[in-house]
Amino acid sequence: FSPTSQSCTRSGLSADATPNAQGCDSIITIDLEVIDLDTTLMVDGLLLTANATGVQYQWLDCDNGNQPIAGADQQSYLAPAAGSYGLRVSAGGCNEQSACVFVASTGLPTAQAGDAFPIVPNPAIGPFLIETRMPGTIRIHDARGQLVLVHQARAGRHTTDAVLAPGVYLARLDGLARAQRLLVE
Repeated sequence: FSPTSQSCTRSGLSADATPNAQGCDSIITIDLEVIDLDTTLMVDGLLLTANATGVQYQWLDCDNGNQPIAGADQQSYLAPAAGSYGLRVSAGGCNEQSACVFVASTGLPTAQAGDAFPIVPNPAIGPFLIETRMPGTIRIHDARGQLVLVHQARAGRHTTDAVLAPGVYLARLDGLARAQRLLVE
């Protein structure tokens, strides 16, 4: 709102006149930038991904009074347990919170015949083999949703020398809707 309670809804310069006690007008120029923050989320099993780009992220535990989740400040977050999660996005000094999303199951999809990129062995201890039917970028996220590995893949079999800490990971091949689970022991 401007000093005369004029509602401003678009970015740009605007002028507002406000009278003082003696009846003289003061002209105030306002250079306003309206920031529209996208708080929508995509849910793929346990992987929550913000649609907003170029902003700061903070994932929230809605079951714990919307408390920030330590270290969960990336565009994607892999929920470690069933529950309700939300997101706070920030840019230019403004922030907005998403609606809370309930993750009903801690079950992760398992590779099935016909999947576009099986990962073997799974569970893995060291290097693992990724087989793809199409070229693309494979992105592997840890349980906090942080990107831990990016692998450029051609169609065929690829052995990675990646050393991942024990845990559950989600691997996604660009262009495919379904993520693959990877368990590292």
